[in-house]
This record gives sequence, structure tokens and C-alpha cells, in this order.
Amino acid sequence: MGYHDAAPRASGVPGEPIAFSTRFSDPGGRRWSATIDYGDGTVEQRKRVDPSLSFDHAYAAVGSYALRVTISDGEGGIATTERQVDVHPLDVRRDAADPSRFILVAGGTTGADRFAVKRYESGTFELWVNGVSVGTFLPVASVVLYGGAGDDVATVLSQPSVPLAFYGGAGDDVLFSASGDDLLVGGLGRDRVFGGAGLIQ
Repeated sequence: MGYHDAAPRASGVPGEPIAFSTRFSDPGGRRWSATIDYGDGTVEQRKRVDPSLSFDHAYAAVGSYALRVTISDGEGGIATTERQVDVHPLDVRRDAADPSRFILVAGGTTGADRFAVKRYESGTFELWVNGVSVGTFLPVASVVLYGGAGDDVATVLSQPSVPLAFYGGAGDDVLFSASGDDLLVGGLGRDRVFGGAGLIQ
């Protein structure tokens, strides 16, 4: 058995589902199982997998994690691959749907987080997390926030605003929207949206 992984590292922000994929080869095997150890205390067992394996996982906290995938063919053959996962508080990245654009992505904690986004006349943006400014950023096409567990609140402070996607997770989450086209995806709990002039989903 052997692996054919191309990316030894992956990254994301807290609460964001990070997508992973791995490929292995086993010419003599027909049935394989997988043990996925995400490095944060979460271990997933999959009884039947294909040689191309895809999965995702959301880490709750900032840090570096060792993701380990072990494949067994049920006949004593075992292969293991390891990948480092770096979870940062925020990230500015290219939009996968349009690589010419950039998006600002940030994550919170498992507690009650407060996010605020403001756009200035210069086109730059400032982001606050729990009352602390985490930086001023060059113009981006959109902002994506992951609240995680807890009763989280996201507020857009400016007109015109930047389109914002707020993934609240579990808890009673609230989005105070402005004039942008905003999205609130809530998990378990009572989630509310207070909208402005834009399209709210």
C-alpha cells in the first residue's frame, strides 16, 4: 500500500470546515477501512472507503494540529500519512469562485463572540472581534465569519457595506446587517437577522 498526497499542509480559521483529500494505492486490495485522527482529540472511523478519500473537519481553536490518516486493507496491510493543519484567527485569501477577488475569513471561539465589520471611504475594512480590532485590510469582495458554539453576534457598521456571510454555529446567533447582500447560516439555536436594504438570506 502507498499514498499519493500532494499537499502536506492545510490551513483555515476556527469553526471553518477544512476540506481534505488523500489518495492511496493497493493493487491487491478490495476493501479498505480508515481511521482519521484530526489531532484535536477527534478520531473518526470509516469502515469502507475508496482509494480516493475526501473529508472535512472544523477545528474549534487556533493552533497547529497533526492530522493522521491510517488505511487498513483487512489483511494486515496498513499505510499511514500525516499532514500539518495550521488554524489561524483570520485569513485573507483568493475567492475560489473567482480567483481575481479576495475574501477576508475569520473565526471565533466556543464562547459568545462579537464581530463587527466597518468599511471606510478609502475602501479599506476594519474587523473587530470581542471588542478588539484585529486589523485594517485592503478592499475585499466579501467577509466570511465563523462564530462556532456560543451566542454570537455579527454587526456591519457601515454604508455601503461589504457582503457578509456569517456561519453562527450552535447557539442563539444574531446578524445586524446593513446595505450589503448578507447571509446568516445558523446551527442549533434561535437565530435572528436584523436587515438593511440589501438581500438577506
